[in-house]
Parts: sequence; structure tokens; C-alpha cells
Amino acid sequence: MQQDEADEDNGTTLLLAAEDGDTNTAKSLIDNGADIEATDDKGMTALIIAAIEGHTETVELLIDKGVNIEAKDNNGFTALMHAVGHGNKETVALLIEKGADIEATTNMGGTPLIVAAVNKQLDCIKILIKAGANIHVKNKAGKTALMRAEEEDHTEIINYLSKRFSHSGK
Repeated sequence: MQQDEADEDNGTTLLLAAEDGDTNTAKSLIDNGADIEATDDKGMTALIIAAIEGHTETVELLIDKGVNIEAKDNNGFTALMHAVGHGNKETVALLIEKGADIEATTNMGGTPLIVAAVNKQLDCIKILIKAGANIHVKNKAGKTALMRAEEEDHTEIINYLSKRFSHSGK
């Protein structure tokens, strides 16, 4: 097997280890040269996959090993956006602590806060706002997180964000 083929296989195996939350295997693969930035056909990196699954320990390993915390999938979603969308609070908190951009945008201009509002993730919204997320940011369609929550009829989120809007003076 050629070295490039071995590296590609290790990258694919790393994605599987991230999906399973197998931190020990992920560490071994990385220590043996696996491509930490390898992606699947949807642009998902090991970090994004681990964030989706809520495997916080694996996420931390990948970040500590130098993975690009701002890598985006084919739709422009970062690991933070995926963690938020799936309601993985511990992973969200870790990503923010490790410096993930809370104002990053998807291909459609959605921010982590907008993703949380659409996916009815109030706890993640609270974490993002506490971290300083801008509630007034609009996506490419001109919609804020509050507007998207209203479109989705997420009453609890509408109430929470409405209070934040009224306190912000805008």
C-alpha cells in the first residue's frame, strides 16, 4: 500500500473513530499520521462529526491536536453550528471555550444562534448569548434568530429572545 493510500485510509478511519467517540483510537491514528483535516463527501471533518455526536472528549482531543476549529462542511456549517443544532451543550461550551467563532456564518448567512433558534435549542441559545453572540445578526434572507424562531413557532425561544431584544435597546 502506498503512503498516500495509507494516509487516506487513516483519515477515513479517523472519521469513523470520531463518529463512535473512540478517543483512544482517534489519538492513535493522529499520532501515526492520520490526516486530522480529512473530510467525507459532505465536507465533514472528524471534529464536525464528533461535535454532531456530542463526543466532547474526542472534540477536545482533536482541538488539542491542532485541528482547524473553524473548518466548514459543504454547506458552510462549523463544528459549533452542528453541536448547537444537535443540542450538545457540553460540546458547545467546550468549542466556545477553545475559541470557536460564535458569529461564523453558513453559506446562507446563518450563525450558531440562528441555527440554535431554528432547531429549538434553548439551552444552546443561552450559552451563545452568555458568550456574547449578537442577537441582531441577520442571515442572507434578512432574518434574525428571533425571526427564524417565529417562523418555526418555537414559543419558548421566541419569549426568551424577545426579552433579549427588549433589553438590548434595539
